[in-house]
Amino acid sequence: MLGRSLRTTLVPLALALATAALGGAAAWQAEQLWAADQRDAAAKVSSGAAFALEQQVSRALSSTYALAALVRHDQELKDFERIATQILPLFPGVDSLQLAPDAVIRRIHPLAGNEAAIGHDLLNDPKRRAEAQAAISSRQLTVAGPFELKQGGSGLVGRLAVFMPDQGAPGGERLWGLVAALVRLPPLLQAAGLSRLDEAGYAWRLTRTDPGNRSVTCFAGCDRTLAAPVTFDVDVPNGAWTLAVAPSKGWPPAPWSHRAWWLLLAAAVGFALLSRQVLLQPERLQREVTARTEELAHANAALAAEMSRLREAEEATRAAEERLRQSQKLEAVGQLAGGIAHDFNNLLTGILGHASVLEEESPAGSDAAVAGATITAAARRGAELTRGLLAFARPQPVRALPFDAHAVVGEVVRLLERTLDPRLVVQMRCTAPRAVILGDPIQLHQALLNLAFNARDAMPEGGELTLVTEQVERDEAWRARHPDARGGPHLAISVRDTGHGVPEALQHRVFEPFFTTKAAGEGSGLGLATVYGLARAHGGGVDLVSRPGQGACFTFSVPLAPPGVEVEAPRTPGARRAAAAGLVLVVDDDDLPRRAMATMLQAVGYEPVATGSAAEGLRWLEANPGRARAVLLDVAMPGMDGVACFGALRGLDARVPVVFTSGYARAEGVQALVARGEAGFLSKPFDHAELAAAIEEAERRCRPSAAPAAPTPLRG
Repeated sequence: MLGRSLRTTLVPLALALATAALGGAAAWQAEQLWAADQRDAAAKVSSGAAFALEQQVSRALSSTYALAALVRHDQELKDFERIATQILPLFPGVDSLQLAPDAVIRRIHPLAGNEAAIGHDLLNDPKRRAEAQAAISSRQLTVAGPFELKQGGSGLVGRLAVFMPDQGAPGGERLWGLVAALVRLPPLLQAAGLSRLDEAGYAWRLTRTDPGNRSVTCFAGCDRTLAAPVTFDVDVPNGAWTLAVAPSKGWPPAPWSHRAWWLLLAAAVGFALLSRQVLLQPERLQREVTARTEELAHANAALAAEMSRLREAEEATRAAEERLRQSQKLEAVGQLAGGIAHDFNNLLTGILGHASVLEEESPAGSDAAVAGATITAAARRGAELTRGLLAFARPQPVRALPFDAHAVVGEVVRLLERTLDPRLVVQMRCTAPRAVILGDPIQLHQALLNLAFNARDAMPEGGELTLVTEQVERDEAWRARHPDARGGPHLAISVRDTGHGVPEALQHRVFEPFFTTKAAGEGSGLGLATVYGLARAHGGGVDLVSRPGQGACFTFSVPLAPPGVEVEAPRTPGARRAAAAGLVLVVDDDDLPRRAMATMLQAVGYEPVATGSAAEGLRWLEANPGRARAVLLDVAMPGMDGVACFGALRGLDARVPVVFTSGYARAEGVQALVARGEAGFLSKPFDHAELAAAIEEAERRCRPSAAPAAPTPLRG
């Protein structure tokens, strides 16, 4: 009896103490979960600000790559102020651009407010020497700052060393100097949206970790006190920033924490009073314990599943951020390349047009004929480079011509057999039952040659190069890797080699513009980037499969033409036509291509009339009704452009054939007119044979059904 009484006294007391201990642990765990929820809420609010800040820094400092490319092309860069004025709007956040030949700041745009930095010798400044030397030795973009600027205020300076070929040492390089982009800190932080953290009730601080001595320096929000902040890494070149965020008024305690311990004490006392009944019902207690254990197991499983989902969401976010960064790179390069290509193609039109006439009108084998052929080849090579630059930077619409890709593959193989090292064995296996595609056979030829030359470079001691075609069905999983591609049946052209392969760490970068593993001067880094751009332009994609030491396989996929589409028979118009006679009106605001077109027209038997604006050309047509046999009309002109001029021209002469010309790969406003057969299109540059063929094609196809309208007087 005494033993049972002692047992019913000690056991409830022990159970009460155990209850208090377990309850205290549960209360502590609940407080930890509450605190974790508060930190998660802060992380959700501030992660977007950290990402926006990283993007603003990356995008602003990428302007140094564009400036460095221009300096390598023309180290004098006499039009620096004009070019800088065009570049600055493309990179929001950049305050000014600098040129520092021999590491001495010589030119800044804009100069106003930055005069104090002119003439500053970076290598002789103890505070800037190490940063300038790091940019030169690493050959990569480096970031200095934040620090107080000589121009006043605080900011960042991104520097990139520029090297030029050394004429005195073949294959060597010399340091030209440094290009830099200055980003003032307050506008950068404002653009990143850090003020939204203040509005949400959070305090923040930005610190920088020195990559050399790992010291930490605060440069924004340093006067704020942060209690146990959440932190985010902001990646910048040659260093790292840390964004720390915490509630302005400190982390709030759990609303129930001050009552929890009283409740636990009451529970322990109540449990002690009820424990006698529990002792009398061991089976019920066992069932309750088992049920609670199962609930905890389910809760743990649910928590593990949620953690796995969060990890997957984080990986998807990182992948999306990487795609966004790549898209922004291509967008910036595309905007710059589009403007350069237009002017460059106008120059090449003048060069190619005069050179082709010189070559044809000179005696065969004469010095003049040889010179004309050399200039023509150089101009066409320049045009290919321009098209290649546009192909990856800003995909252009392609000519939708039906052609047999097997014929193009055969041409490429025959060319490779004649030109490659005899130690390279070139093979072809065309297994696709049908190879008719809609696109540009010249661009496909260029893409396959680029892939073949890339494979050749991977086999310096010889090997096997195989081109294989097969018909495949591209599903949604493949399109997920190629968002710009179309689904359905595709023609897959694989270029396989037995070379050294591509390291796995570099495979995700091989299609980036200007990325190359070759030595300086041996490659521009545009070959595979051009292939990538051409595949996208045709609605397809490019895939790489490679293992080190086991070769590489690049697969160029393009949609097959719909069933029933047949290949058109080739037409080969001559440079001169027996019927080439009559007057041709030329409308182009640029003097060089305008004169070149007049010379080419004379060479093929036409009488040219050259005008320098749309208004001038329309006045001539109004004064000379019915005299023009054809009209060459430039698309991009100041004032009234080519499309608007075409509409006014049809009011004066509804039947005269019109051929649009443009320095862009394809002029978007003209495509509908060309598709309906109302006009022709000729992309600059071109020679006299191509010009004659375009006029002939326009006369054959451009037959408006409307009767000639009465002349409409021009006003103004």
